[in-house]
Amino acid sequence: MPAKRTADDAGYTNPYRSYQGNGEGGSSNNDRQPPQPHHVDTHPLVGEENFDIIEWHTAYQSCMKYFLDHAQYEPAAQAVAALLNILLPHQWSAHPVRAFNDAPQDIATASARFGEYRPAVAPSTSNQDAIPSPPKPRGPNFVSLVPYIRRCVITGFDTDAVFHGFFGDDWQKGVGRLQACERRNYLFAAKSGGFKMVKYQYDMDARQTVPWMQTPQNVQESEIQNAERTWSSWLALEDWMIGPRAPGEEEGGEPSSGYPGGREMFD
Repeated sequence: MPAKRTADDAGYTNPYRSYQGNGEGGSSNNDRQPPQPHHVDTHPLVGEENFDIIEWHTAYQSCMKYFLDHAQYEPAAQAVAALLNILLPHQWSAHPVRAFNDAPQDIATASARFGEYRPAVAPSTSNQDAIPSPPKPRGPNFVSLVPYIRRCVITGFDTDAVFHGFFGDDWQKGVGRLQACERRNYLFAAKSGGFKMVKYQYDMDARQTVPWMQTPQNVQESEIQNAERTWSSWLALEDWMIGPRAPGEEEGGEPSSGYPGGREMFD
C-alpha cells in the first residue's frame, strides 16, 4: 500500500502553516517572523496550529462520496431531508447527481450540465455528415455539503448520529469544522437581525424554505466565548480598528473584550 501523500510531497505550501517553525526552534522556510497581533481568535476551520488543508480536503471528499453514493438513498437520510425540507442531489429536477462518479447519460445532459460540450463536425462537404463526439472524460462530481450542514444546524439536527448517517465515518474530519463555523454563523445571524431576516437568509428557494428554526443544541461555554471574541473583532472591523489600531490586551496577557460594547452586548 503506498505511503500517505502529504502536502509537502505534493509540492504544496500550506498557507496556514506559512509562519510555523521547523519544530526545533528554527525559523520558517521564508525566514520571517510572524506578525504579532494583540490576540488571535481560534477559528473553527483553520485556527488550529496543525491544520492541514490537504488532509482536510481528502476527508471532505470522503464525506461527499459517502453522501452521494450511499446516504442519499438510505430511508433514514431521506426521511430527515424530507422533514427539514431540503432536496437530496438525486432529487434535483434539473441535472440530478446520482453518484460521486455519475457520468452524463447522454450528450444533451452533458451539454446542459457542463456548458462546455459542443458537437465536433467531421471533415465533410455536407452538414448531414456531422457526427457528435462523445462527452470528454471528467472527474468526480462536486456537490457542496454546506447547505445540508446549515439546514441541520438551524433546525437542531446537527447531531453526531445525523452527521454520521449523512457523511460517513470521516464526518468529524471532513465536516466537523464546517459545522462549528455554521454554528457560529447562526449565532451571528441571530444577533444581526430579527427572525424574518434570519429566516430569509436560510431559505434556499420557494420549495426549500426553512420549516422551523431552533436554538443551537449542546452549546458549550467555550463555544460562546469564542463567538463573543469573534463578534467583538467584527465590530472592530466595522470601525477599521484593525492592525495597528486593534484593541490591546488586558494585564496578565488575557485578550480584552476587543471593542467597546462588544462583549457587553451579550449581557
